[in-house]
Amino acid sequence: RMYELAGRFDEALANYAEMQELADNLGEPALELSALNAQATIYAIPSGKWDPDHAEQVAKRANALAQELGDPRGEAKALWNLLLVEVYSERDPLAGINYGERSLAIARKHGLSEEQAFAQHDLARAYGQAGRFEDSHQALEESRALWEQLGNTEMLADNLTSSAYYYSLLGDFGQAIALAERSLELS
Repeated sequence: RMYELAGRFDEALANYAEMQELADNLGEPALELSALNAQATIYAIPSGKWDPDHAEQVAKRANALAQELGDPRGEAKALWNLLLVEVYSERDPLAGINYGERSLAIARKHGLSEEQAFAQHDLARAYGQAGRFEDSHQALEESRALWEQLGNTEMLADNLTSSAYYYSLLGDFGQAIALAERSLELS
């Protein structure tokens, strides 16, 4: 994960592939699920390794495995990865919303705060792409509260930037500037 956060995606993917091979050798499907979800995320986000078709394939495989294992955290993450595929490829915001809302429902049902925060955060993007601006705003507000609760400063800063953009589109420049300044301070 450190490689991923440092933008060293080749090394992260090599590590996750090794993790998947180890899972296969040990017969540990839960470890395989973690490896698949980690790989899907890298392929789903804008990076030097962005490949939405491959991300979709890996995330669907992870989702099937999570369902087979009865692993709600793994399933919520796989669905979130599918949301990312739709958001960043800008193929079908309604499909993205479907994946995101399914991920969110699972996270809420099982009290998975981090997965809920990620789902809501990126659902805001899908809602915005679909012209559902009030839903987008609400998702940003709810995910912001979770990022604060979880102490995830990086995602809180990202959320504040997205929220500042939302308020600037509404013409509420005072609120937009205040949120942007808070994001800059955290960054």
